[in-house]
Amino acid sequence: MNRTGNSRHQETEFKIQKALLALLEQKTLKTITVRELCETAQINKATFYRHYQDVYELAEKTERRIHAGMMELLDAERKRSLTEPVGQRELADVIRYIGEHTVFYLEFLKTGYDTFLDKGFMNLWEKTIRQQFQAMGVTSERRMQYYYRFYQAGVRTTVLHWLETGRQESPEELAQIIWRMSFGHPSGNGGECHTGED
Repeated sequence: MNRTGNSRHQETEFKIQKALLALLEQKTLKTITVRELCETAQINKATFYRHYQDVYELAEKTERRIHAGMMELLDAERKRSLTEPVGQRELADVIRYIGEHTVFYLEFLKTGYDTFLDKGFMNLWEKTIRQQFQAMGVTSERRMQYYYRFYQAGVRTTVLHWLETGRQESPEELAQIIWRMSFGHPSGNGGECHTGED
């Protein structure tokens, strides 16, 4: 495919993805039909099927594109701070990015259809959060997996609540809440979390 043809192909894909996001403001992914997508994107069904097998492949590719933006953001953060974990600031940036894509993440956090977000969280865990738990004395890998599952579920439901209630806190405030609940005293008045691993 030549460059012009490839550019047109990408523009059509983005147009269909925008139609998906517009429809997600009104209904859930499982109720969206190809016919509605075509009407919203102003294309015919043949064009849709040249790009996507079905609505779920469209959702997966849309997720991949949005997730790629998050990964670029995290990579940029790490390049600015190569000598130490970014931690709370990095978490705030992830939350801000999710807030900028509220319609998408509201649907995907509720349905659990967010494999790429989970991969992004694993990346954040391995590069930053795991080190915080290790500093608190968690040395067992088996126990670390319990911390990971608990933390992952907690962040997911907390961010979903933030989106559902209109993002009243800033990303920095929400990151601070999550950080304190995880590694310090919830009130922010000091105190440390003891793992009880010994």
